[in-house]
Amino acid sequence: MAVCDLREEEAQVLKSIFSEDELTISGDYNLEYKVGEHGTISSFVIQIQWPTGYPNVMPYISMDCFYNQHVPQDVKEKIVAELVSVAEDQLGSALTYILVEYIKENHERFVKWFSIEKVDKSQPDSISNEASVGIS
Repeated sequence: MAVCDLREEEAQVLKSIFSEDELTISGDYNLEYKVGEHGTISSFVIQIQWPTGYPNVMPYISMDCFYNQHVPQDVKEKIVAELVSVAEDQLGSALTYILVEYIKENHERFVKWFSIEKVDKSQPDSISNEASVGIS
């Protein structure tokens, strides 16, 4: 099956599983998955782009969008790094569903990271050192 057909097939499967409020897919294979209750501190968006050659080529994964302005940059980087690791393990297969499930399963843990990060920035160094121990 042609790579373009694989991307289109995966897009159709994802559209049948997720509502448009959760997952949007544009014609150029840019996806946005929204997790958490909209408008709350625990909500954020993961952006996934399927380049030519996907699923045999790594998707681009990002959290750099206006919606995520409440998420500290280092937390965004940690979340994206975890998702890249998951994607690397699944390379060659339709992996976006796996990424979305991983995000859902780890949502609470990710939100704790931004809570800890906010405590770190508002507390003296002795407290922030204790708070950051649980992140690694």
